[in-house]
Amino acid sequence: MSQSYVVALEGSRSSRDERGPSPTVDVVLRLAAALQLEPTALVARAVRESGPHILCVAEDSAESLLTSLFATIDDVDTWVTAGERCDPMGRHEHLSLHAGHASAFDAQAVALAIEEELLGLGTTIEGRRLAMVFSESESILTEATDAILAIEHDWSRMVSNAVWTAGAHPAWNVCVYELAAIQQMTDPLGACLDLIRTHDAVWTARGDALETQDGGQFRLLQHLRPAGMARRQWHEQCERALAHQSA
Repeated sequence: MSQSYVVALEGSRSSRDERGPSPTVDVVLRLAAALQLEPTALVARAVRESGPHILCVAEDSAESLLTSLFATIDDVDTWVTAGERCDPMGRHEHLSLHAGHASAFDAQAVALAIEEELLGLGTTIEGRRLAMVFSESESILTEATDAILAIEHDWSRMVSNAVWTAGAHPAWNVCVYELAAIQQMTDPLGACLDLIRTHDAVWTARGDALETQDGGQFRLLQHLRPAGMARRQWHEQCERALAHQSA
């Protein structure tokens, strides 16, 4: 097997190069023998499956949100947070992604920062199942709404690639949004429908309670009922919006 081919195989792990060669069965068998692994184990390591992309809406300060997430999600080796919310008990790794103001929110810069910060963790996360929790300040969520909603459409792939590049497995990807910030957006309903569309599930948090059951989408939309609109009328409008979204 040529050195250049092996280099190409290794290079395809990079999130910047997804066009690497696909090894034949014969190549997989030879690599497994060289690495003293069962071929099925080698293939299992190469299968790049991403964990769920969760939208978690904090209905109030939800100060116990991280603790609730730690207790709810148990198939994780290492927790990594980035942004506003961080555990004072130090039970996780924390990433710094940007300067903390809306003008610094650039999709390409944030993507590069995630990759570099994860690579900096080295053996701390290598080979481990990562649950990542991202959160932003209320000011950034309202001032950089368009940029944030745009990046959400590619967020799951972008984060997963960064985790794979760091040698870890993307088990969970949780994006925390403050309800108060969503309500202040120029088009709260449109923003919510966009967020619902780009996430696998919607969870809600209030106090020390975390609701993960079905219906999170509808609960979120109920908070956006315009003043003066009857509850039933808004309920029907939300049902139509969700039905149209899933069509």
